[in-house]
Amino acid sequence: MQKQDLIVDNKPQYFQQYLQKAKDYIDQHPGQPTLITINAWNEWAEGSYLDQL
Repeated sequence: MQKQDLIVDNKPQYFQQYLQKAKDYIDQHPGQPTLITINAWNEWAEGSYLDQL
């Protein structure tokens, strides 16, 4: 995976792909905690909220 500073033209299927990659990583590293953290970057000044589409 390549480091990115900005994501443009984001789509729900991209989120699904990244979440699947995170799950695959967890499945391949059974000694690690099985936790995926999601941080919403919108409304950063008021707090982070993950909104439904």
